[in-house]
Amino acid sequence: MRLLLGKKNLMNGTFEIIQVPGKTPALFVDIPAFKKHTGKPAFYYGHFDKQPETLDGWNKGLGPWTPVVQNNRLYGRGSVDDGYSFY
Repeated sequence: MRLLLGKKNLMNGTFEIIQVPGKTPALFVDIPAFKKHTGKPAFYYGHFDKQPETLDGWNKGLGPWTPVVQNNRLYGRGSVDDGYSFY
């Protein structure tokens, strides 16, 4: 994370990773405003999981983790549901 902040010239930013046993880690990043931008703060939220994970109500083989081509259509359940949104 420190390397990414440095590449974006945001070395004054801080980050914290919080790990709860058995759960996906949470990443918190704080980037202070630049001097010329002192307006209201912005908040960005993203999550790593695909919602919902259950297979109930879905055709066989169309799970939340692997894209599938069927009848010339691409199925990627969860592909636009934030998964790995920090980019």
